[in-house]
Amino acid sequence: CEYQIFGPPVSIHRENIAISESSGELNYEQLRKEARQSTITGDIVDHYLKLTPGKVGITFCVDVELATDTAAAFRQKGVPAEVVTAETPETIRQQIMEKHARGDIKQVTNVDLFGEGVDVPRCEVVSMGRPTESYPLYVQQFCRSLTPSPGKTTGILIDHVDNVKKHRLPD
Repeated sequence: CEYQIFGPPVSIHRENIAISESSGELNYEQLRKEARQSTITGDIVDHYLKLTPGKVGITFCVDVELATDTAAAFRQKGVPAEVVTAETPETIRQQIMEKHARGDIKQVTNVDLFGEGVDVPRCEVVSMGRPTESYPLYVQQFCRSLTPSPGKTTGILIDHVDNVKKHRLPD
């Protein structure tokens, strides 16, 4: 479907993070350190509430700790939210995604789980809280909100980490 992009002020700065020679991706430990010094968790929740309140979304975070903190921050502001990690048992993950598909859970926070090979048509908004050097990963995350679904005409991207500036539009 069509899309809208919002680019709030960035609080995780790529220029402070080295690129790993082995992976070509941002150095994970430096990225985690930069994320912890940022205001990313509050930024994600505040901008979701300001720009897309009540919409069903997926938030991509730097690590499990920040994904957990972000889900808690959503809940603290009254937004039904859950975190899904690689350690989440399959039955629990399935229950969370069924509630998300019904709109009972408005936000699912994760770390790279809903990029490739996942269809989440109910997703209306993607919040990017994790910068990436990988164009394929960026496109997969960006497109989570673009799958057509009854009643959805526009997917929304809230890019907190300048991934759009880095990689440009996916189309």
